[in-house]
Amino acid sequence: MLNINMKNILNKNIFLCFLLYSMFFLFDESIGYFFIRIAFLLGLIKFIKYKNIYFDLNVLNKYLKPFLVFGLIIIILLFLHGLEYSSVSRYERLIKIMIPFFTGILFISDKKQMIWIIILLFFSIIINDIYSIYDYFFQKNNRTYGINMGSLYFAGILLLQIPILLCALKIENISKKKKCIILSVLFLTLVTIFTNGSRMTWFIVIIDFIIFNILFIKSYLKKILIFWGIILVLFSLYNISSNINSKVNNLFDVNNISTRGHYFYLRDGFNLFLEHKVIGVGLDNFKEQILNDNLVSEESLINLKKDLHEKIDDKYVMPHAHNDLVMFLSELGILGGFIYIYLFGSILIYTFNNWQIGKDLWSLSMFLITINILIRGLSDYNFANIGVISLYFFIYSLYLRYIFLSSDKNREKIKGKYIIFIYGIILFIILLRIISRYVIN
Repeated sequence: MLNINMKNILNKNIFLCFLLYSMFFLFDESIGYFFIRIAFLLGLIKFIKYKNIYFDLNVLNKYLKPFLVFGLIIIILLFLHGLEYSSVSRYERLIKIMIPFFTGILFISDKKQMIWIIILLFFSIIINDIYSIYDYFFQKNNRTYGINMGSLYFAGILLLQIPILLCALKIENISKKKKCIILSVLFLTLVTIFTNGSRMTWFIVIIDFIIFNILFIKSYLKKILIFWGIILVLFSLYNISSNINSKVNNLFDVNNISTRGHYFYLRDGFNLFLEHKVIGVGLDNFKEQILNDNLVSEESLINLKKDLHEKIDDKYVMPHAHNDLVMFLSELGILGGFIYIYLFGSILIYTFNNWQIGKDLWSLSMFLITINILIRGLSDYNFANIGVISLYFFIYSLYLRYIFLSSDKNREKIKGKYIIFIYGIILFIILLRIISRYVIN
């Protein structure tokens, strides 16, 4: 009886940590990570004591293989680059943001828990949305960023919301009351996207609506009418809002600092890759190496004096190349480009195939969220806003757990070696960071 009570206590506390993570992550990352890491440790205690964590091993092998390849190739490249402290610290940070992912996959007990986690995540997002709208209309801030986030960070969080809300509208047998709530939250999110002022976010959301229109509206006449309705709304907003008007016009202004800067930084970053094609320059070495190789072009230099920049020995340098793929190529070489394409390409293929086979809305929303992240990565570096990527992978873990909980087949106990590997690799990287700081460097 004591064992049963102990097991229930562990389960309840793990679930409570999930809820607290969902509530606090978007207000203070450190608090959110604190609770999810407690859940991670409680999960280890639960496994050691009861050894009865179940999963579909086929799902593990299929969906987690790209993550394994991703992590192993980066660590191999770390050793090839000489285990510099900054590189190892960056890798440790990447590993730590995966803790919510593995905790979600292994320790969410049922779908009811999953629903509560999503509800609380959206509750914290809605609070940020309301604050942003207040900040824009009453505090006259022309570019809002939630309660405690940068504007680009907040833009990434908004892009995680839209696909879930759109797909939620298509849930079968949903009551009118719930549909009205979803529509209200969707409207609130769209207003917040306007106040956030990120042009790339505006563009991506338009794509989401177009894809949603193509997939769910059966009548071709309705598809065309909705498409032209979208055009009409956008045209009206362009003419009514001076904020939208100026931002759209700046997009085609070759003299605009923000617009031209993205091109110059991407070009210089790609040139850095061409100089170090095989293994790249190493994690977190982009800024130093692009200066050492004298690859900061004159156009970038002029732009950086007026744009966001960093200084190293009084020399201007861009913090990153404003492009996910170019950053992986420049820092990790050809293999870096491969693991980026392999990881996110696999997620796209799996989620879209699952949508086609079962018309599962979770799969479609995850597919659209991934599309959003990848398109955003064309003009910015998602991994610079690590909280966005962390939350993205946490949502993906909910999706994988949902697949497992929806199936009664192939439920097997996870062998101890898999759990030991997950916890062991995290401990190994932490020790590696200590060694790289106090022994190697």
